[in-house]
Amino acid sequence: MCLTGKEEEQMRRAERKILRTILGPIRTNENESRQRMNYEVFTEMKDEDIIKFINTRRINWLVHISRREENDTLKTLLEQKPMEDRTRGRPRLRWMDQVKKDLKTLKITN
Repeated sequence: MCLTGKEEEQMRRAERKILRTILGPIRTNENESRQRMNYEVFTEMKDEDIIKFINTRRINWLVHISRREENDTLKTLLEQKPMEDRTRGRPRLRWMDQVKKDLKTLKITN
């Protein structure tokens, strides 16, 4: 599945909301507390991001499929090129296009 920029932002927003619930509020005084701000959530997570996690899992799946036998159905589907022409306009990213983009952003060669 290829995520658009809007979907990535929605995933990040949902992740921050969940983390705020898990981490809980910050107590300022004995009877007062406040919600954690974004930078506080980021420092607590130490640069972990749900999109980075998805990208690495996608690459792991590619490695898993590439190790399969040559006549395996999943491997043939992955290597297969579509026969039809694409529709007009900006083409949607294919799964393999997204994997190549992930490899480039994570600076993985080979």
